[in-house]
Amino acid sequence: MNPVAYDLSHERYDGRQDYEKLLGVYSTKEKAEEALAGLRDKPGFRDHPEGFEILAGPVDETGWLDGFVSAWGDEEPDPNYVPRPGKRIFFPSVSPMPQTYWVLWHRYVNEWGTMRQKLIGIYTSQENAERGKQLLSDQQGFRDYPDGFVIAQGTMDQTAMANGFVTIREGAREYDEPIGAPAL
Repeated sequence: MNPVAYDLSHERYDGRQDYEKLLGVYSTKEKAEEALAGLRDKPGFRDHPEGFEILAGPVDETGWLDGFVSAWGDEEPDPNYVPRPGKRIFFPSVSPMPQTYWVLWHRYVNEWGTMRQKLIGIYTSQENAERGKQLLSDQQGFRDYPDGFVIAQGTMDQTAMANGFVTIREGAREYDEPIGAPAL
């Protein structure tokens, strides 16, 4: 059986696009809730308190198996897809969940100039993340942006942007940057 992890994310919407941040992957729901509580009053987060979400799910599972289609600034699964019961792909896991994990993202700028990103899965090994990428590389949507796959390494039960974030605006471009650790 694949281990379960709890991912804490935050999203803010500027009226045009979503800015999604994975803040950490946690070994227990309690640790994820504790991290969320510590972020609520931090700069950036306090301005968007509704943006937090904790999701529980098995690791070494790949999402978006049927690809996606673009629909004015947002992506949805193929509208002609009829779900087949039980269609889930898991890779062998290391159990219990190791201290290091790998996240598979797909990021790109769509035809309307909007940055899009999808969290595909959280994995117990870099090899499993690569397998997830291979599963999707020929699927609708993903094949249009083959350079959009990103595999990032993380450490279990650690929180990103722990001091909050600031929003940077450079002309038409906008993005969130973490606030650095305070000087000792």
